[in-house]
Amino acid sequence: MVEQIHKRRQPVPSVDAVYYIQPTKKNLHFILADMAGKAPLYKEAYVFFSSSVSKELVADIKKEPSIKSRLRGMKECFITNHGSALEELYGDEEFSRKGDECVTAMANRIATVFASMLEFPFVRYRAAKSLDPKTMSKFCNLIPTKLAVAVWNNLMKYKTLNHFPQTETCHLLISM
Repeated sequence: MVEQIHKRRQPVPSVDAVYYIQPTKKNLHFILADMAGKAPLYKEAYVFFSSSVSKELVADIKKEPSIKSRLRGMKECFITNHGSALEELYGDEEFSRKGDECVTAMANRIATVFASMLEFPFVRYRAAKSLDPKTMSKFCNLIPTKLAVAVWNNLMKYKTLNHFPQTETCHLLISM
């Protein structure tokens, strides 16, 4: 179930929540409202920020004692900073070569980040609805699959290094 943070949501106290948000005071307010108090909307929370989090926001989270026991994970995510990615990935079908090059560049950057942290992620992604050649999936529908495969292939190169983990140590969620 995917819901917008700024809209009113029904409580589901038996389910954990995964938040993917920009690190703003307003968004943090929504999370605190969801998770604080005696009757939180969700059982526990995993928070993923779309960029680095200020010390001020972290301090605000620490001030709320009831959320600390319900907060199971908090991570800063990163962006591959590929300025023309939208055009290359979601442009006309004739640009699929550029799209493949873009996917390759992003996969290299993502794999390099994980390798530098000595992390070997379990790669999760939204698979294309159909890979049947008769239905000819559009290139943009294949992006998560192509990116996941490219990241995995890059990570396999690092597994030959002695200090690199040989089993998965974390998760990489590819969502587009």
